[in-house]
Amino acid sequence: MTARIAVFAANSDGNVPPIATIAGDKTGLADPSGLALDSAGDLYVLNDTGGDDKRGSIAVYPPGTNGNVAPKATIADGVHDKNTQLNTPKGLALDSAGNIYVTNASGIDTVTVYAAGKFGNVAPVKIIAGADTGLNLPHGIGVDSDGTIYVSNDGSDNKGVDTVTVYAAGSSGNAKPIATISGSLTGLEKPDGLAVGP
Repeated sequence: MTARIAVFAANSDGNVPPIATIAGDKTGLADPSGLALDSAGDLYVLNDTGGDDKRGSIAVYPPGTNGNVAPKATIADGVHDKNTQLNTPKGLALDSAGNIYVTNASGIDTVTVYAAGKFGNVAPVKIIAGADTGLNLPHGIGVDSDGTIYVSNDGSDNKGVDTVTVYAAGSSGNAKPIATISGSLTGLEKPDGLAVGP
């Protein structure tokens, strides 16, 4: 099946065609698993198997992109240089400054953070990882207006616990959550996507 991004007009309803579709060999789409828009309307797409090494990539498209169009910017490893530390990425979010947050759920569970406006084979400026983080197959991610980070963890696949872990703004390293949502009353079951309200 061809990877594609479909865009529908505001207030669409019923059997209506998209107003734009991003698809084709020039787009760099490869199992897209996350989307985010920045304040300028640029579309950020997380690709689960993108990049030369198939370990993940981020593609950025300007507003109004339609068709088989190459992204205007990407974050991806090169053939020999593995700087990005993307590894089967599952979730993508932007903060109010345009920094990019990604959950990685293969090998070591991590949240990698990339500086706003920096693209190419770039290293993250921060990484949340370690036993104290409570990360367990992290999927969804969101960042609120204060920079607090929210992550949904599909722990059931690792015989763990399904949770939402919350980290203080600026967290890095083996950071302990400042809050954790889990337990039988939550109704969490293999949580995937996540959004933060205003």
